[in-house]
Amino acid sequence: MKTTALFSNTLCLNTKQDNIKSYLKSFYPYSIFLILCLTLNSMQIVYAKGDHIKLAANYPDLYTVVKGDTLWDISGKFLQHPWQWPEIWEINPQIKNPHLIYPGDELALTFVDGQPRIRRVSNGLRPTYKLSPSKRIKELNLAIPTIELEKIAPFLTGNRIVRKNELKKAPYIVGTSEDHLIAATGYEVYVKNLPLENKSYRFGIYYMGKSYTNPDNPKEILGYEAIYQGEGDLIRKGSPATLRITKAKAEILNGSRLLVLNDEQFNSNFMPKAAQTKKIGRILGSLTSGLQSGVNNVSATDVVLINFGYRDGIEVGDVLNVYRKGKVIADPVMKSTKIRLPNEFAGNMLIFKTFKKISYAIVMDANQVIKIGDLAVSPYMVQQ
Repeated sequence: MKTTALFSNTLCLNTKQDNIKSYLKSFYPYSIFLILCLTLNSMQIVYAKGDHIKLAANYPDLYTVVKGDTLWDISGKFLQHPWQWPEIWEINPQIKNPHLIYPGDELALTFVDGQPRIRRVSNGLRPTYKLSPSKRIKELNLAIPTIELEKIAPFLTGNRIVRKNELKKAPYIVGTSEDHLIAATGYEVYVKNLPLENKSYRFGIYYMGKSYTNPDNPKEILGYEAIYQGEGDLIRKGSPATLRITKAKAEILNGSRLLVLNDEQFNSNFMPKAAQTKKIGRILGSLTSGLQSGVNNVSATDVVLINFGYRDGIEVGDVLNVYRKGKVIADPVMKSTKIRLPNEFAGNMLIFKTFKKISYAIVMDANQVIKIGDLAVSPYMVQQ
């Protein structure tokens, strides 16, 4: 698959269509033909699975996993496109969690009916368990993560995407126990509008950030960013209730809102795969930290927000290709005619956190600067 040719305007330049072009020009002005050409070009986008597996240039026949490896890096040793890993990984159904890979595992590249396959030929380290009369304790999970967790950790427990009313109606801080203007770790604060029937005791503290709209429908608000300030434990119910701040990442002011913290454990062992969506998404913004929005340009290892969410079938582990949107320029000869330049492949991104209409993704690699507004498409989106 030549993904770098995605959405290109080669239809107009294809020599096989010279005769059609000449015929149409005899009946229509050239500008009318150009419009027709661009219209046909917009119909070129199709969805094609089953892309031929492309091995890396210097792929190993045998690789031993070492501590510090990530699944993305290992996949890149064997494949040109790491997101094709699920298509060549052979699992042993007799092994618990056969998709997990551990340091010391030996992975061998073989071929079945001419198609590459990777299988585990020997096992390395595995988790150990300690049995006690009351419970089974998992001492250590040695499985390698999909990507380096340090790169995305601030965004897993930090900002979140919410509905406007979700934050607007949330309980809020009205003051501190010692009349401080700014609260910090260890301070006790008073909270209004916390329901007496509330059963949660751990809360995140946020303030309203920017809103994100649908690029294809500016009237649709996809979500609001709740900016993470810290968290605290409820120590006394009432009206107002009392909360002790256990962590503060920023100055906490009166008016800050409380949301129940999600205690879900992040699955660091998901498998990267090509996103299945047929839609074309956009990069909405970038995050340079867990606290604030970033600049217009992003590069490898930066975190971005895209207008895809779980309502669009997007899942953690999905990989999307990024394309720089082609500019619209004036034809240097036909001055009144506009031409859209081809979209250019710029890199790919990996989804690691999803909301209903928005997802967080980390840019895994980039061959040029990526900008807000650039396109996000499935690697299976190709041109006929």
